[in-house]
Amino acid sequence: PPRSTLFPYTTLFRSGAKFSVLGTVALSVVFNDPNLYGLVVGLNGARAKVLAGLSFEILYRKISPNLGVYHIELKLPDAFRRFEIGAATLTLPIIDVDIYTDGSFLVDFGFPRNHDYTRSFAIELIVLGVPVLGAGGFYFGVLSPQASTDVPPIDNGEFRPIVVFGIGLRIGLGKTIDNGLLHAGFTITVEGILEGVLAFFQPTDPAVATDTYFKVTGSIAIVGHLYGTIDFAVIKAQVDVLVFASVQLEYEIYAPADLTLEAGVSIHITLEVNLGIFQIDMSFSFDATIRAEFTIGSQSPTPWHKIPPAPVAAAKAVSIAPALKAHALDAAVTFAIARPVAIPLTFQLMPTVGDA
Repeated sequence: PPRSTLFPYTTLFRSGAKFSVLGTVALSVVFNDPNLYGLVVGLNGARAKVLAGLSFEILYRKISPNLGVYHIELKLPDAFRRFEIGAATLTLPIIDVDIYTDGSFLVDFGFPRNHDYTRSFAIELIVLGVPVLGAGGFYFGVLSPQASTDVPPIDNGEFRPIVVFGIGLRIGLGKTIDNGLLHAGFTITVEGILEGVLAFFQPTDPAVATDTYFKVTGSIAIVGHLYGTIDFAVIKAQVDVLVFASVQLEYEIYAPADLTLEAGVSIHITLEVNLGIFQIDMSFSFDATIRAEFTIGSQSPTPWHKIPPAPVAAAKAVSIAPALKAHALDAAVTFAIARPVAIPLTFQLMPTVGDA
């Protein structure tokens, strides 16, 4: 979904705070006048009972002198969000709503941003003894030219209204475990994501005809994912391994189509030790991707005049073979020599109110 950047105004006052009460109620507040105001409330732990896992966020961001956006996110308690119906296990989506001060809006029902289906509606069931799962989410919005970054900047009119949409689905084999201290799972899935924008060109010159702009991006991927989190309160560890191969096609009216083939592997391990008065965070990761891009068709004249982007320095041409060879050498050196790993240390004061 489109996300606008924070407008770079001078900050008059800036503050942030995080509170925890009885290890159950977590409250986070950010105040960056006049650009950003935010509040997050969450409930966790045994004292929260059936409300554990509830999270509510409301945020206001100033995008331009005359435009701001209110962002609301709701995550239901775990007992209500994930439940069983017969032999099936259902998971309800996380809901996001963006409301702009000019009347634009965008609603998101668990769309898998960055292929993250933990936000999405999901169903798991056993079919002929095989664990089968499906998940999906979507978003839809109607935006003004000031609220959207999905249409090209032009100087002979504007695009209004701008309709944005997206849907992501996956189906495959897998199983998740969510049992107290342990949250883990594995999946082997086929994923499909379609996103698009439809806008109506309104020229400033009456002699120029109106037109319709559209752009769609679709991708299909085969993904293997293994993940797990174990939380002992004092020590928390996370492991995430992802292997994928995908094909993506992007088409914009009056422009050539772009075809992208990609495959990769990603491994991330994190360890968190919380000793009360201070906290130690360690993370290790490895990512490798191979990518090929092709262009189909050619550019055609458009009725709108695009504002050219700012000039950038020309990139030096590099052949593919030496690049791949150098990458392989870097990986070998990394694992053989044990390159030093930076370990960030975080010291965080966390005032709490609890039993004596």
